[in-house]
Amino acid sequence: MGTPRFRRLGLVLAVVLVLSGVMPAYAADPGGTAEPPVLEVQVSDTGDWALLLPGAPPDLNSQAIGALTQRFGLAVPSLALDTSYLRMADDTGVSMLALVKQGEDVTVFLNGEALTTLTLTEEALGSVAGGMAPELEQLATWLSGASVATVVRLPAGEGLALDLSRSLRPDVEAESLNVIDLGATISPDGRLISVAGLDAAQLGLGMTLFDPAMLEVLPLDELGLRELGLTVVGGGVGLSVSGEDWLRLGWDPDYLLANADRFAGMAGMTLPAEQMSLAGLAVDWLKETRLSADVFLADQPSEGETVLRLGRPVNVAINGGSLAVEGVDLGMYLGPAITQYIEPLGAVVLDWEGSNRLLRWSVREKPMPPIELETGTLAKILGMFLPGVMPWDSLDPMLSGADFTALGVYEGMAEPNVEAAQRALEPERNIGRMRVPITINRLDGRVAVWGHSLPLTAMGPGIPGMIAANLGMLGPDTQKVDVALGGPGVDVGLDGSYAHIQWDSTTRDNLVEVALDLVNRTFGLPPALSQGFGKTALDAGIGALGRVGLHLDVTLTEEFIPAGTLERMVGRFTGVPVPAAP
Repeated sequence: MGTPRFRRLGLVLAVVLVLSGVMPAYAADPGGTAEPPVLEVQVSDTGDWALLLPGAPPDLNSQAIGALTQRFGLAVPSLALDTSYLRMADDTGVSMLALVKQGEDVTVFLNGEALTTLTLTEEALGSVAGGMAPELEQLATWLSGASVATVVRLPAGEGLALDLSRSLRPDVEAESLNVIDLGATISPDGRLISVAGLDAAQLGLGMTLFDPAMLEVLPLDELGLRELGLTVVGGGVGLSVSGEDWLRLGWDPDYLLANADRFAGMAGMTLPAEQMSLAGLAVDWLKETRLSADVFLADQPSEGETVLRLGRPVNVAINGGSLAVEGVDLGMYLGPAITQYIEPLGAVVLDWEGSNRLLRWSVREKPMPPIELETGTLAKILGMFLPGVMPWDSLDPMLSGADFTALGVYEGMAEPNVEAAQRALEPERNIGRMRVPITINRLDGRVAVWGHSLPLTAMGPGIPGMIAANLGMLGPDTQKVDVALGGPGVDVGLDGSYAHIQWDSTTRDNLVEVALDLVNRTFGLPPALSQGFGKTALDAGIGALGRVGLHLDVTLTEEFIPAGTLERMVGRFTGVPVPAAP
């Protein structure tokens, strides 16, 4: 049993619903193109109300109905609304509410402004009715096309305009500046199989998401629930089932952001300035983004290629050692051991083009040599230095579907220009190319060039051991390393997987300058090498070597490398013993 106050309100709502349900014009416009019939409730300062219907007499109000019930001796309490409701509405700034059903769209209005639109398509209603209650399929079709508007106008809303034709139905198929497409597969027994094509178990996400008994009561095949698609755009979300549009929920992001404090107040909450700042950033990105997520019910991974295309640059800044992305402090502090390498770079642009697997970049507004990574190369490199951390072989192909630009600045420097990283190259041609075959024993660090061992022990007893230790970073399975230097750039290969560094004279000189600066700040270089004539000579030497072309063909082996003529000769003069075969 409810209080008298709620019984009165329930009676008013019941009257409204009954009258709206029996209106002859309820489904007069199945296509939802004409203005729907309007059922309006006008509330006075005293809580009395009047119900206005198309073609109905104007004296259909709470006082007239109350007098009628008294005349018939019915024990019906006062139908007037309690004035406490009016004060509550006035305190929260509510003067008019409207619910407008126009065909498939149901739009909620607050004070004449469209707040949200819910779209439940005819296909959705028909599929649900056909799969679960075939007898109601025709009724569902009729309800989908019906149109009606219900308006509750409080005293403060008198004269407030209402545009019934406005709808916030989102366009989830429209092109966006930023596009993110990913998927996931869940098994019929509720286990997460894969996410974005990656094995969920390898990511530590191989969990059970729901009780499989939930699916037993659903006609999965009849409803097409083995494939769900969710799309989020700036103006709302859309839900599809087996490729058919089922449901959409729309909103006006600018209106919601501008009135966030007001809506929070209605819920008895307050929004701190930091949260409002984050909300503004999120809305700003959301308005330019389309995020699509597909979920499949299957025993094997079923999702397609993952796409990450960001047409808007991502801003990264380091101030006082703190890392911030898009102005949001991540709470990560980078100590001097890291910032000493970042400081010389100043302002950096990283521009990744997934279709060509090409990274263009610039440092301090100077274009650097683009880097092309063949499929599998990054996975091999990361697998060497970070083995077992992530399924690199699965992550690497995702780069082919990614496009993004990142702008990094250090300690308040000006934001760099993206065009500097996108400068077109003017590559040079090779005059020729000299191939140098090199064999290195990964166990003892001995080296042979053109089949002749080098006297490394005579040059320094610890050199072979240092070489063997550094080769350990390549992993035990690496057999071939190729480094080809020439006019067009440098090709670096690991067991047939290549990274191509593409340059011309300008980008090559810029790279050498930045590299010398980093080495000089870290280790210190003689002024004769890092400045003036010494640096000019170094640039010229690298350029000449590039035009001639040099290919270092390195084979890693565990077989003993016998002493060659040069090593034996140096051993006789220095007295350093020549290693013998084990």
